[in-house]
Amino acid sequence: MEKVIRNIVEISIARKNVTGDVSNYLSKITYTDKEEEESDDISLTFEDTSVVWQSSWYPSQGDTLEVKLGSSGNMLDCGLFEIDEIELELSPDILTVKGLASAISQSLRTKNSKAFEKQSLRKIAQFFADKHKLKLTGKTGELQKIELGRKTQDNQTDISFLTSLAKEYGLIFSVRGDQLIFMDEEELDKQDSILTIDRLQMSKARFRDKTSQTFNSAVVSKRNIKANNIAKWKIEPDGVF
Repeated sequence: MEKVIRNIVEISIARKNVTGDVSNYLSKITYTDKEEEESDDISLTFEDTSVVWQSSWYPSQGDTLEVKLGSSGNMLDCGLFEIDEIELELSPDILTVKGLASAISQSLRTKNSKAFEKQSLRKIAQFFADKHKLKLTGKTGELQKIELGRKTQDNQTDISFLTSLAKEYGLIFSVRGDQLIFMDEEELDKQDSILTIDRLQMSKARFRDKTSQTFNSAVVSKRNIKANNIAKWKIEPDGVF
């Protein structure tokens, strides 16, 4: 007999663990983990025919939202979010709470202009880390080796400007919690998985293999930050799904 794995969800709103109260009303969770630039997001959908969510349980925009998913001994901490949107659907009464990762603050999404002259990528990254009271982590040693002549942030958000710099040098940039992170994509791919979803935990899955609206090949270029050169190669599908 196959062992059924019980899924577990832990929910905290405004720093208070409300799992025991809200679990019976929870019908759906959607969590999107963005690799870079954009903010992670999460939405929780609750059945509310008893209208508790529309009255005493109604959350406030800006409240913190924390969610953990998985099974016993195999939990994924989705992170810290701020409630951004609350949606009510009738009938039946369904309330959806949507949150954006709290690390991607409004100041990071505000457009600015600034010029940087003869500075290392690390120094530029440190400027933005200090500006937003974040800790610079990741490939900081490699960032120090990358010297830039002139880089101009021209009416760009800070997060968009840093993302474009990272892509130029074959790095991935993101903001997680209180950290401003630069990572090498190849090293990131070598990291161990933080959560494994067993097939028995899934009620539904969909995979798509199609021939229309696909590319025959792609040309990829990447700057090697250690050798300080650009490599280009052509990739063609091998027909294996």
